[in-house]
Amino acid sequence: MKKLVNINFKRAFTVIIIAAIVLVIASAVTLGVVFRDKISLAMDYRAITREHRNGRSGSSLENRLSAFAGSRDVVDVYILDSSNAVLFSAKESGIARNGKLDLQAVDNVVSGKQYKEHHDENRSKRSNTLYDPSNPGIQYRMVDDDFIFGSVYEGSRSLAGGASRTYSLSYMTDRQTGNRTYFIFDVQPVQGAIVLIVIIAAIAWIIFILYWLLVALFVYKEAKKSKLSGLIWGVLALITNLGGLILLLIYRKINHICPECDAVQCRKNTHCVFCGAKLVAVCEKCGGSIRSSEAFCRHCGEKSNLQ
Repeated sequence: MKKLVNINFKRAFTVIIIAAIVLVIASAVTLGVVFRDKISLAMDYRAITREHRNGRSGSSLENRLSAFAGSRDVVDVYILDSSNAVLFSAKESGIARNGKLDLQAVDNVVSGKQYKEHHDENRSKRSNTLYDPSNPGIQYRMVDDDFIFGSVYEGSRSLAGGASRTYSLSYMTDRQTGNRTYFIFDVQPVQGAIVLIVIIAAIAWIIFILYWLLVALFVYKEAKKSKLSGLIWGVLALITNLGGLILLLIYRKINHICPECDAVQCRKNTHCVFCGAKLVAVCEKCGGSIRSSEAFCRHCGEKSNLQ
């Protein structure tokens, strides 16, 4: 314990802060490189949908969609008219049979064992799952705009007892023409992403624990230095961290601190109970404490020798 409390806390805290900053920067750069394809995909997707909602896509939409569909995470992008007929396919994937993509909710299906099992086992998710009767081997999960990063660790999953493939689906509607643009994704997991995130989290956790223990040791040392119970104050800081340090500083502020031995003691004391040093100026006649601003002793009226 003596070796621990005798460490250079200023240097230790500096090292912890530098390590935390380096970890943040290194993590941001590493994750940016590892997830660059997903980040690019998400940014392009949001840019396209934002332009479409603001009515600025115009005739260049199909070119934008073709470029966007170049990602391996995009199965296809369709533009459908009000009758679900395919007007445009970015990849010509062929999953829309007979020139149409007529999607229906899975819970509307009354025949077929696989859909009945899905209906029974996934009641809370039925409304988010669609299928095309002309291509029943594929199901589509309706997703929101943030699904891309939520899928990079696990990839697409087949439904238990359901179709053989499950894709993610989002769409937007052109208010002027009524045409719908369907984005169909099969987001692939990033190799090693989970391991990388676990390593970063482990390093961050180690740095955090070292910081937490360092604060507790510092409070313990300062409490011992002030002739207080180092154990009590150290445990308090171990539980509350900066809360314990703040309480110690407040406690020292509202009490006397001996200028000789640094011991904290009651404000009523005129002399240190540990070393006998004078804590406050006292009246030469009655021994009462005198403030530096007082011209006369408030206890006996004797003229102060501090003026």
